[in-house]
Amino acid sequence: MPISMTTEELIALLADERHAGEDDARRAFAQQRADSPNKKEQRPTPTVREFYATLLDACEDETVANYGTYWRKLVEALGDKQLAEVTKTDVMGFAKLCRKSALVRRNSREGLGARRNAVAAARCFFANAKDAHHIKTNPAKKVRHKSYDPALRRALVEHELDELYDLEAKTVDPELYTLLLRFHHETGARRGGGLTLRLMDLDYRRGMIELHEKGLTVREVPATEELLRSLIRHCLSRTSPDAPGEQRIFRSKTGNPISRGTYGRVHDRWYQSESLRNLGVTVHWLRHTAIAEYREIGGLSVSTAFAGHSLRNRTTNENYGGAQPADVIDAFERRSGEAHPLGSGTIRPPLTF
Repeated sequence: MPISMTTEELIALLADERHAGEDDARRAFAQQRADSPNKKEQRPTPTVREFYATLLDACEDETVANYGTYWRKLVEALGDKQLAEVTKTDVMGFAKLCRKSALVRRNSREGLGARRNAVAAARCFFANAKDAHHIKTNPAKKVRHKSYDPALRRALVEHELDELYDLEAKTVDPELYTLLLRFHHETGARRGGGLTLRLMDLDYRRGMIELHEKGLTVREVPATEELLRSLIRHCLSRTSPDAPGEQRIFRSKTGNPISRGTYGRVHDRWYQSESLRNLGVTVHWLRHTAIAEYREIGGLSVSTAFAGHSLRNRTTNENYGGAQPADVIDAFERRSGEAHPLGSGTIRPPLTF
């Protein structure tokens, strides 16, 4: 016997069946998700140690030179942790460890400089991990820098400079070390500028030296004829006569280019002097000295142009009204007492030995 249903009852029955089917589909989908393996278990992120090896191959040499020491310490502290497992607390512990192990000098600020460097290195490390899609957030970016008073560096006075030259003249390689000292004092170059200086960076005819320094920045500074001659002679005497212009200039007696360790040995030698040890003098003090001498001669604008300091925080009027290369050349001539080719307009003939 057929069952008679009204239209309204039929619609209600079909709706109930549809909802029941949807509920079954939801339950099946939820069960499927519960049974499927966790994505993180399928594809674990690399460990800090594993990513460090990858990062070394990918980063520029300058970046590795700046952060490599602290990256190695990061691997020692957190090497076995997966990148995704590293937390803000882990980075804070790493920074604290670097602060405690910092070398103590008279001008040390309780390791705060080492802590800042450690945090900066960690930020760079995990920023690269984030760019590689290994992590979603940078744990080091949440760690705040500790503030401290400005550095105690200052320009060296004449008798302090004389003592530095006397110390370097008594080394096993006075040619190298006195030349290195003079180069930094005259050009105001950073340590990286000395490490990367090549024969092709010297323009004897124009009396200029091209410096390649931090952040891949390039700048030209004027140099005396005697310094340029000494640099070229030093390089040619310690490399093959057929060596190309890319050859690095500063070299030991064995012909090997100097390294960051060379500067460390220079600083250790200076710290043996009682007066210099109390100051904590480093090569960077020579940069301060050169900039101060240019400022005394030509003013702040000229010293800023000579030093290659950033103009990002200056106003448009200050940028347009800043010192020009001719102003730096004029200050150089007054500082050195020597006419410069770009000041006199007389380009030197090629140099021969």
